Amino acid sequence: MDFRNVVVHGYANLDLNVVNEILRSRSYRKVLELALALRDRARQYWDP
Repeated sequence: MDFRNVVVHGYANLDLNVVNEILRSRSYRKVLELALALRDRARQYWDP
Protein backbone atom coordinates (compact mmCIF):
# COMPACT_ATOMS: atom_id res chain seq x y z
CA MET A 1 0.00 0.00 0.00
CA ASP A 2 1.50 3.27 -0.96
CA PHE A 3 1.35 6.48 1.03
CA ARG A 4 -1.05 8.15 -1.43
CA ASN A 5 -3.71 5.47 -0.90
CA VAL A 6 -3.44 5.81 2.86
CA VAL A 7 -3.74 9.60 2.76
CA VAL A 8 -6.23 10.09 -0.06
CA HIS A 9 -8.49 7.11 0.47
CA GLY A 10 -8.06 6.57 4.20
CA TYR A 11 -7.11 2.91 3.88
CA ALA A 12 -5.33 3.03 7.23
CA ASN A 13 -8.68 3.54 8.99
CA LEU A 14 -9.94 0.13 9.97
CA ASP A 15 -13.02 -0.67 12.01
CA LEU A 16 -12.00 -3.70 14.05
CA ASN A 17 -15.64 -4.47 14.81
CA VAL A 18 -16.29 -4.90 11.09
CA VAL A 19 -13.18 -7.07 10.69
CA ASN A 20 -14.26 -9.17 13.66
CA GLU A 21 -17.74 -9.69 12.19
CA ILE A 22 -16.32 -10.65 8.78
CA LEU A 23 -14.01 -13.21 10.39
CA ARG A 24 -16.60 -14.51 12.84
CA SER A 25 -19.25 -15.04 10.17
CA ARG A 26 -16.67 -16.27 7.63
CA SER A 27 -18.25 -14.00 5.03
CA TYR A 28 -14.81 -13.53 3.46
CA ARG A 29 -15.41 -16.95 1.90
CA LYS A 30 -18.01 -15.44 -0.44
CA VAL A 31 -15.41 -13.06 -1.84
CA LEU A 32 -12.93 -15.92 -2.20
CA GLU A 33 -15.49 -18.06 -4.01
CA LEU A 34 -16.25 -15.20 -6.40
CA ALA A 35 -12.55 -14.56 -7.05
CA LEU A 36 -11.91 -18.23 -7.80
CA ALA A 37 -14.92 -18.44 -10.10
CA LEU A 38 -13.78 -15.34 -11.99
CA ARG A 39 -10.27 -16.76 -12.29
CA ASP A 40 -11.57 -20.05 -13.64
CA ARG A 41 -13.86 -18.29 -16.10
CA ALA A 42 -11.06 -16.01 -17.31
CA ARG A 43 -8.81 -19.02 -17.91
CA GLN A 44 -11.33 -20.29 -20.43
CA TYR A 45 -10.52 -17.29 -22.59
CA TRP A 46 -6.96 -16.36 -21.64
CA ASP A 47 -4.10 -18.14 -19.92
CA PRO A 48 -0.80 -16.25 -19.72
